[in-house]
Formats: sequence, structure tokens, C-alpha cells
Amino acid sequence: MATPCGHSFCGFCVECFKTTGRDKSCQKCKQSVAGFCKNLFACDMLNLEKAECRWCKEEFPLDDAKRHVRRCDQLEMPCGRCNKEVKRADELRHQQECEERDIVCACGMVIKKKEEDKHREKWCTFLEVPCPLKCGQQVKK
Repeated sequence: MATPCGHSFCGFCVECFKTTGRDKSCQKCKQSVAGFCKNLFACDMLNLEKAECRWCKEEFPLDDAKRHVRRCDQLEMPCGRCNKEVKRADELRHQQECEERDIVCACGMVIKKKEEDKHREKWCTFLEVPCPLKCGQQVKK
């Protein structure tokens, strides 16, 4: 990205510049900056360089890196619940299987999936157990 005064900055710095409450002036020449424009020379140079995705091994022009990261289904990201690294393509399946996800027991209590067996054994009021009088019937706990 470039300023109207012709100085170039990376996308990360431009985003920081836009979101901070700092003075809106060029960090190199201190001229006022109302907005940024695409630096066509830098884009052309980035298109000449090739990059390879470390997850799917696809090659693409360096200028397309941001776009590729947004759609790469092999990209690994931490699960928001258990922090396990999960490929984007497997995210839905992992959400359904994650041991840290909340489930609702038949008794109405919200528990973690990993605590389900312990909950049923010790606290669940809907669990059926053998009658303490040993009649052979099942009764609610």
C-alpha cells in the first residue's frame, strides 16, 4: 500500500495505522495521509515471486497469499475449546466430536462431553440403577 506522498508500507502496518488513534501522517515524511492506494509496482513485483503453502503445498503468486490463507482447507488452526490443531476441512467434524464441547444430559444439566460418564455415575438423576432392595427392577437414581 502507498500513501499519496509516494511512500510504501506493508498491509499489516497500514491496518495498524488505520486502527490506532495515532496522528494520520506519513511515518516517513510526516505529510497528512487521508487514505492509501494500491502500490501497483509492489503488486507487480509480488506477482513475480512464487510462494508455497506450508499446509497444502499449492504454489501461487506471493500477492495471492492472503487470499489463499482464507480458503486453504488444509490450514491448521487451534480449536476454540480444546486448543487441538484442526485442519479447516475437518473443523465441522471436530466440533461435533470435541471432548470439550457442551452437551445437555437427559437430566437437563449442561456438562462437557469428556465429563459425561463421570456425571452419569455420580450425579445424574435420570440414571437407572438396580433397585436397592434387589428385586431385579431398575429405578431412577
